[in-house]
Amino acid sequence: MIGSFSTPVYWYEGPASWTPALGSLAPVTEAEDSLVPVVLVKGPKRTGKSSMARAALNTLLGEYQQVAWLECDLGQGEFGCGGMVGLWIVDRPVLGT
Repeated sequence: MIGSFSTPVYWYEGPASWTPALGSLAPVTEAEDSLVPVVLVKGPKRTGKSSMARAALNTLLGEYQQVAWLECDLGQGEFGCGGMVGLWIVDRPVLGT
């Protein structure tokens, strides 16, 4: 059966407090066309850093064809295995935000 999953799939929506930060990633004006957004997400363990970073990535992909993701979390990689630093060029939204 198409659309049948053995594990339930749920919609995810980030906290409302993220809205201003994600909204600030809006495209730059023509006068600022040489500027590109840079996002740094940091904080204590288990505070939603990975979820916030994926939400920012997906927001940027709504405006740009590609987004560079510099992976520096040596304990838990998003795209690569743990213990590695990597630069990823992402061109599709990432699920699991």
